[in-house]
Amino acid sequence: MQKKVPKDSSIRELEEAVKYMLDDEDAEPLDILQLIDEIQRLGLGYRFRESTKCALDRIIVSEKVMKKMNHCIHTCALYFTLLRQHGYKVSADIFENFKDHNGNFKGRLAQDVPGMLKLYEASHVAYTGENILDEAREFTTMNLKEMLGKTDMKMGARVRDALEIPFQRRMQRLEARWNIEACTNNDEADQLLLKLAKLDFNMVQSMLQRDLQQVSCWWKDVGLANKLYFARDRLMESFFWSVGMVFEPQFSECTKGLTKVAKLITIIDDVYDVYGSLEELEQFTDAIERWDINALQHLPGCMKICFLALYNTVNNMAYDVLKEQGQVIVPQLAKVGPIKLPYMSYFHRRFQAGKAK
Repeated sequence: MQKKVPKDSSIRELEEAVKYMLDDEDAEPLDILQLIDEIQRLGLGYRFRESTKCALDRIIVSEKVMKKMNHCIHTCALYFTLLRQHGYKVSADIFENFKDHNGNFKGRLAQDVPGMLKLYEASHVAYTGENILDEAREFTTMNLKEMLGKTDMKMGARVRDALEIPFQRRMQRLEARWNIEACTNNDEADQLLLKLAKLDFNMVQSMLQRDLQQVSCWWKDVGLANKLYFARDRLMESFFWSVGMVFEPQFSECTKGLTKVAKLITIIDDVYDVYGSLEELEQFTDAIERWDINALQHLPGCMKICFLALYNTVNNMAYDVLKEQGQVIVPQLAKVGPIKLPYMSYFHRRFQAGKAK
């Protein structure tokens, strides 16, 4: 499915070319599956959600795919994983064909390292109680570890990375960058996809840098880092965590909002763990539960500024959401204290009991 790529192609032109490949009803279904997998690994999945769904709808009813899945573990596992990732109902029983008469996965499967990798990834989209996928994870983990050192350098690197952090648990932006670098050094890589991935990555990176600059200005204006000497001042961690949840450019406001909430939760966590007495924390929690600015007068100095920062930030975020989407989100955002206090109270009592003994 390789296509020649003009040097001056824009993101829009490249996107249309990839969309054309996904929408091609005459294309081999197995090629489409592989294309969808590559799109996701290069961090482009968010650009082709509609076309991907249409393609998977066609593949589900493809007899050619069904026949191939009966004897090819790579195809079967890729099909299963992609459908699960996109919310389709697909039974794990499709892997029964790859078991012997004793109910174990056939030993010959271990010779197919790419197939083992796909089955290993498939085992990480399991639902609770799907024993066959638990068995698949155990089987593939054991055999992939044995194959380390017996494969070529590129495949060995893929195996090590998969065993260390399964694909489902990786941060999409970091995964995209790693795969872009890997494809750059691979002559067989789809050059159209690779060029689009590079342009997209740089564009998203630029927007994320802008978002980080904006939340950094917010954090500086809040001023908690200078006032709360005991609290962690690690804004970048909160931003990085938020990007791990949502990075798409169209959700920029969500990324920034998550960063602010995560940062304030970190500060409040330190207030509970390091600063306040149990009585003070009860007052702090009560103020948050009632969401009452008048409660400030009953709080210690550090808690006053912490509560006010939380109050102002949450209300400003809630106002923006209400204005743009008509949704009231203050009740959800103001549940930080009530969640934390029971744990603080428990450990405080344990500590006091230990001192008494």
